Amino acid sequence: MKKNILCFETSNYIKDAIKSELSEECFNLHFFSSGLEGLEKLYSIQPSIIIMNPVLGDINGVDILHFLKSNSVFSKIPVILYSTITDQIAELFFDQADILLYKDSCFTLELAKIVNNLELENCIITGIALSVIEIAMEIENISFYNQVKTNMLGEILFIAMEITNYNLLQIEIENFYDEHFNSKENISDSFELNLYHYFEKISNFLLERAREYQNNIILGKNLNNLFENFLPKKVISDLIKKEDISSLMTGENREIAVLFSHIKDFSVIENSNSVTSVVDFLNYHFTGISNGIRNFGGEINKFIGDAVFAMFGAPESYDDNETRACDAAIDMLKFISESKNYSLRFGDNGYRIGIGIHIGKAIIGNIGSKDNFDFTAIGDTINLAARLESLCKYYDRDILVSSEIKDGCYLKKYNGKFREIDTVLVKGKNEPTTIFSLEDTSLYPDCFLDNYNKGLMMFKLGNWIIAKEYFIKCDTIFKGDRVLSIYLDRCSRFISDPPAEWIGAITLDFK
Repeated sequence: MKKNILCFETSNYIKDAIKSELSEECFNLHFFSSGLEGLEKLYSIQPSIIIMNPVLGDINGVDILHFLKSNSVFSKIPVILYSTITDQIAELFFDQADILLYKDSCFTLELAKIVNNLELENCIITGIALSVIEIAMEIENISFYNQVKTNMLGEILFIAMEITNYNLLQIEIENFYDEHFNSKENISDSFELNLYHYFEKISNFLLERAREYQNNIILGKNLNNLFENFLPKKVISDLIKKEDISSLMTGENREIAVLFSHIKDFSVIENSNSVTSVVDFLNYHFTGISNGIRNFGGEINKFIGDAVFAMFGAPESYDDNETRACDAAIDMLKFISESKNYSLRFGDNGYRIGIGIHIGKAIIGNIGSKDNFDFTAIGDTINLAARLESLCKYYDRDILVSSEIKDGCYLKKYNGKFREIDTVLVKGKNEPTTIFSLEDTSLYPDCFLDNYNKGLMMFKLGNWIIAKEYFIKCDTIFKGDRVLSIYLDRCSRFISDPPAEWIGAITLDFK
């Protein structure tokens, strides 16, 4: 025998979707857009199950649920309610539904599966059928009851939003009960008793959430204290919110400024001092430069031997990541210059560092195995920043940056602070990279940079004889410049033995 299904739904699209999923051989489907009309037909249809959308034109779905479940004649009919909201707060409103479904694009498949698996019995509704007027009057009384309940619910939810401390919330809930109810033993009115039980359930729910929240705050503080020396605070906060290991192993493609730095001639320091002295020095060094990086919004990604890898733009990003990275680099050099009296045996050049900075797209996220991963970044942007840092020793510069860094902050703060160093094809990249030194160019004598830039232009054009003349002029103005010596040597070699194919860039195949 076919089972009768009464369905409250206003959408023709959803009606058709339900029809397509529930076999007409097994079920007689009765659709109503009006809550009153559907309730009036309860006696004639004798439904084995009721399916409903709580949003109808004439009656609130909560009121229909209350009508059905408070009436002994209809209370045993299973009710499946589907809604776009099915969180724990929604469950407080739809608590009388037997099954609550989330209404997504495929919910009718789940609905059909549930209906087909239920052991439905033929419903026998006896008694005198209620008229539309009688149903409307009863719904009106229910609506009044639900309005009172809704007002009280708003009041207690407001209390819960204002107070998250478990003990304080418990006191306020007790005050709420004192204001609205007699003691449970003295309640005789069924209306008031139903409200009491309803809010008893809600109070337990809210207190449970408050306890969880309080425990999570304590857990969060403990985790922050434990990991803040190893991970950015933003990353720790995000990790606490993740629910499972798979949600931790995620990433994104984002533009970041990357800074690499290492101590020049560290092998001399390592081999000329005791292990304890070297470790103490490294801790001092990393503490000092880390402060500079973090002061300008950067995050230390990792320490690698005597090197540091930092990011500007992950996990927190700014509209001036290039400038922040340059600010941090200058602050790092300031720290080094103020530390010259550190009692350690250094090489001939003393305590110096090299810094490389580049900006571009990178893959950032939690990368590694499931039981051992780091928040880090990978890609060509990181590789190029590390390559620039490694070239600091070759060119005898403190800070080398890419043209992207120079272009990004040139007009913001560092106008006139960049000296073009070279255009190179670095190992692993196909396109030439123009390298700039971030430095105080005002220290150069008059005419030096003018002649230098003209020589650079001639060199790129392949006119090495004229380029050499300009570089010789520069050498008479300012002696001992490592970059000049490189160009003078190149010009001499290229004049006698020109490259077969010249594209204005030098191939650097060393690290």
